Amino acid sequence: MKKTPEEIATEFTARRERAMARSGSAMWPHVLATVTVELFAKFDPVPRDILLLAVEEWGKDRDPMLKAGSEEAIARLREAIDERMRQRNDRE
Repeated sequence: MKKTPEEIATEFTARRERAMARSGSAMWPHVLATVTVELFAKFDPVPRDILLLAVEEWGKDRDPMLKAGSEEAIARLREAIDERMRQRNDRE
């Protein structure tokens, strides 16, 4: 059975999106390390809000794979910050 051009385009888009998600998962440590090293040259310690903004800014005009990596890094940073805040609240 032959696929219509619309079906082919939809499958291609879905494959591309899955590949981007995998790329973001693979690239987030690189993005985070790059931005953190740059910030440690300016701040000691690096405030978490500045770190989040810097990662977001860094990924804005990058190619899609690096942008996906920066989005993944931001998500993981926010998870870590939220977990830390929960631990602090539990102790109080």
